[in-house]
Amino acid sequence: MSQSRLQWILEAAEKDSWRAGKPEATEDAKELFSVFDLLSRKREESPQRRTPRIEDGTTMKLFSMREQSSVKIWALAPSAKQTERYENSLSKCFDNERRFQCPPPKDRPDHNIASMALLVEFGDTKLLLGGDVLSSGWKDVLEEVDQDKLSVHFVKVSHHGSQGAYCSGLWESLSRDRKPISVITPYRGPQLPKETGITHIQKFSERVMFPCIDALHLQAVPVEKAGLAVQSHVLLRQKLKATQAGPFVTGRCGFVFDCHGRCVDESISGPAGEI
Repeated sequence: MSQSRLQWILEAAEKDSWRAGKPEATEDAKELFSVFDLLSRKREESPQRRTPRIEDGTTMKLFSMREQSSVKIWALAPSAKQTERYENSLSKCFDNERRFQCPPPKDRPDHNIASMALLVEFGDTKLLLGGDVLSSGWKDVLEEVDQDKLSVHFVKVSHHGSQGAYCSGLWESLSRDRKPISVITPYRGPQLPKETGITHIQKFSERVMFPCIDALHLQAVPVEKAGLAVQSHVLLRQKLKATQAGPFVTGRCGFVFDCHGRCVDESISGPAGEI
C-alpha cells in the first residue's frame, strides 16, 4: 500500500474511528486491523495462560481446480510453530497503549520466518517454490511432511541460496528420486548466494540457473563451473567496484514441464544463465 494509505489507516487506528462497514474498509485495511487485533490479544495473554496452538502438521491444500483435477497447490510453510514465533516477535514491537516500541535486537521480527513455501503438483510433476523460508522453517517441513512428497522436479531456491536457508537433510529429500532443476535469485546487497551455498545446491541439482548472472559476486562463483560461461572476471570486477552501477537488466529463466515430470521446453533471456 502507499505511504499515504498506511498513514490514513494508522491515524484511524489511533482514533478508533475505523469501522468494518465504512467504504474505506478495503482489504488492505481489514488485513492490517486483523493483525492489530491479533497482537492486542497476545499482549493481554500471559505466556502461562496462553493456550498452545495446535495444527495438524504444516501442510495445507490451498488450491485444486476441481475435485478430480490433478492440479494441486500445497502450503508447506510457515508451520504453526514459525507462525507463533513470528506473531510473538511482532507483539513485542508495541506497548500496551498500541504505541510502537523498538524491541532489543534479539526480539526483532525476522519477516522471513513467516515466508511461504508452495508445492505445486500436476500429474506426476512437482515444483517447489521456496520463497524466503529459512532453515528453522525447513526443519519443521522435514519433521511434518512425508519425505516422498518432497522429491521434486524443480526448485525455486529459498532466500537467494543462502546457507541459512537449508538444513541437514533438506536437499537430500528434494533430490531423493531425481536431481531437480534449481533456480537461485541473487541478492547483490548481502552478496547472496555465497560459493558454499551454490556448491551445496549444485551437488543435488541437475542444473543451477540464475535469472541474472550479472548480480552474482565474483567470490560466489565456484572455481569449477559448468554450463554457460559467466561474464569475464575483469568486467564483473569492474561492475562490483563501481560506486553506482545503475539498475541491473534482469533476465528470465522459463521452464515448461509436462505432467510426467519432464522439462519439455525452456527459454533463457537477458543476462540469465547457468554456472
